[in-house]
Amino acid sequence: MSTFYHPEYDELLEFSAGAIAPSVGLCISVHLEYCEQCRQQLAKMDALGGMMFEQLQPEPVDDNLLDAIFQQIDSQASSSAGKAQLDTEQDIIPHSVRKLVGYDLDSLKWRRHGNKVRSATLLSDEGLNASLIRIEAGAAIPQHDHRGREYTVVLSGSFSDDSGVFRRGDFVLRHPDEPHAPTATADQDCLCLAVLDAPMRFRNPFYELFNRLNPL
Repeated sequence: MSTFYHPEYDELLEFSAGAIAPSVGLCISVHLEYCEQCRQQLAKMDALGGMMFEQLQPEPVDDNLLDAIFQQIDSQASSSAGKAQLDTEQDIIPHSVRKLVGYDLDSLKWRRHGNKVRSATLLSDEGLNASLIRIEAGAAIPQHDHRGREYTVVLSGSFSDDSGVFRRGDFVLRHPDEPHAPTATADQDCLCLAVLDAPMRFRNPFYELFNRLNPL
């Protein structure tokens, strides 16, 4: 599947080095399942990192530390995050998200934000919140901007705003003070994975008050 919007180079590099926040890493992992271009770029980064690692001078390590590391590796899933590909076009839940929610989205604790927008929190870390957001066909999240950054990956359907149309697999980064009003296309609900490092800020005082009581 081809995508038109991708993570920035520095974000992929941090992902390759394992130096990125888990929530943002989740967004990149999901995008990689859709995007062959970014998988190829990541593979080159991983190969370069491996070459640099091999050039380091070895340091003696205690056998007990090695045993503890191997036990930790064995206790984790053997799959590599972000490198799996979606099996079919019908896969709505990416492999990276399935690790958190399984296959049943209805089992999540969804919160309503008006009649046509819902969200479900997946994880919180380092001041970041990762959530699934569902916008019903033709509906919109009222115009807002952000006090921080917003990372979004489209999982199904599509949405548009003043800067373009974003489809399945697209990775979108919004910086502070960039206003937009995401609107789902009329033919299908839009499901996104979104990560925020600061609350939204709505232009309409009514929605701003509502969001403070029931944050999206």
